[in-house]
Amino acid sequence: MTKTRKEWSTADSEKEMRKWIANSNSNNPAVDPVVRQTVENLAENMWFFLETISSRVGRYQEAWDEVKAVNPNVKLGGEGEDQQISRGLRLPNEDAFTTLHIRRYITTEEEEEEAAKETASPTTTTAAATSSSPAVAEPATPATTTEENKKEEQTAEAEAEEEESDDDDDDAYDCVEAIPIDFPDNKALILRMTHLKQAGTELLTVFNGIADWISLSIPDVKMDDNDSVDVMNTVLETTNSYIEAIETTKTFHREYLNDRADNEVAVLKFPHSASLRRVMLATDLDCWNEVERGWQTLTRCSLILHTLLSNNMKKLADPRGSQSAAGIYQ
Repeated sequence: MTKTRKEWSTADSEKEMRKWIANSNSNNPAVDPVVRQTVENLAENMWFFLETISSRVGRYQEAWDEVKAVNPNVKLGGEGEDQQISRGLRLPNEDAFTTLHIRRYITTEEEEEEAAKETASPTTTTAAATSSSPAVAEPATPATTTEENKKEEQTAEAEAEEEESDDDDDDAYDCVEAIPIDFPDNKALILRMTHLKQAGTELLTVFNGIADWISLSIPDVKMDDNDSVDVMNTVLETTNSYIEAIETTKTFHREYLNDRADNEVAVLKFPHSASLRRVMLATDLDCWNEVERGWQTLTRCSLILHTLLSNNMKKLADPRGSQSAAGIYQ
């Protein structure tokens, strides 16, 4: 029966310590079955990687060539963006949103002023015509009538202010023209980024398994024979560095989407700015190059780790059984 943490005593700890000290050797047959099964599964993962390196690199190279064939940067003739702009050339996909239709807004107050002018213009004309005719005596307008008109105007103004305060978004602006702005199509880029992310995730699983297998296979440290331990630690450190490199092929997908969203918001806010539109195009072009570098990273890491494992497999597979000279460090 397994004891809980509260039931575990100091005597139990001492008993377990003596047992582990007695069994502490590199060829320990009494390893826990779960640990032994895990090591076997990780070893199968490593052997699978070593045996299928040709097909793996072939897939990566095929995807890499396909991206290079459709990369818009190739159409720039190998020149940089600055050189293209200086020569007056247009960047690819720029026609998609060069012609912009700006949204024009009129405030409610401006509409009221225009309506008041239109209403007042006939009265002015009539008054001018009347003044040209012979003078006719008119009855005096009572002062009360003028005061009543002022009160009505004040009441109308107060009601208009209340309506504006109730719903500023609807009443503050009247959209005269609203035509959406088209952005460059990046579906092909997203598709290839997703493919690269999937391949990077699969390779990360393989490399993490290899790193775990090495970690679980490191033998006990001896004063007179630590060459194998040094070799395994070096291979483990190198594998972890490759894992970090492959991780970048996954993270830049999210980074690109964030940058693209920021660029689109900026263009919507300032549609007159040609610089913002060029920033969006430059971001897409840089991302195409990042996809190429991603496939190159997967290829290089796979080949180098395969060579490193092959050259040091005697030390890795049988750390204490191998009495050869120092392993080959890559």
